[in-house]
Amino acid sequence: MPNKLLRATLAWVGAPGDSEPPSAQARNRRLTRVLSHALRHAPEDYGLCLDADGWGDVETLLAAVRTRSTEWTRLTASDLATLIAGSRVDRFELRDDRIRAKYGHSAEATPGAAAEPPAVLYHATDRRAAAHIYRVGLEPRGRRFTHLASDARYAISARRVKNWPAILFSIDALAAHRSGVTFFPASSVVWLVERIPVEFLAGFEGIASEEAAATYAPSSGWSDYGIRWRRRQRDT
Repeated sequence: MPNKLLRATLAWVGAPGDSEPPSAQARNRRLTRVLSHALRHAPEDYGLCLDADGWGDVETLLAAVRTRSTEWTRLTASDLATLIAGSRVDRFELRDDRIRAKYGHSAEATPGAAAEPPAVLYHATDRRAAAHIYRVGLEPRGRRFTHLASDARYAISARRVKNWPAILFSIDALAAHRSGVTFFPASSVVWLVERIPVEFLAGFEGIASEEAAATYAPSSGWSDYGIRWRRRQRDT
């Protein structure tokens, strides 16, 4: 069974050296999670009314976030601008008095033109969902599109279920594209696709904790357990 396979073969990846990030980085990660929750998952909890392209009012968002924790009581639009400008991946977009998540918001916009993806893309999930993915491939699960990332750490941070360990899949995206799967670039990091058939799951790794994820890089030897498991199933 896939569950037993995952438990038996996960390669836990630890963070080298000091695993505690600087306080500013930790604060930025916490704020990013709050913004993602507000703009991608539960805008109504923050009094936001997103338009068809996912845009919401900055002041409404700030007013709601300030009440969530004493950490955010002095949060300003300038803080949001600094966070967005300093991020190595463009999760959010700020335009005058409006803000939106670049992808995955509740009012998911129609993507632009299709394009050829990178050779490898990543998708992160939890153990339970990983077993399902091995059976049927990647599916949108209530969204219009499945979200993939060209950056492994971004995929880990953007996953929908935040418990640990995280299971990080590598996707043979270029092969999928050449077989007829259509990919849409949503940002410099995020790619959208309707589904990924199981034959294009190239491998997986296990990420044990948030601290390990902070300095994670894909290993030189990706696990190929998924492909081997499927071959065993076909041979029996």
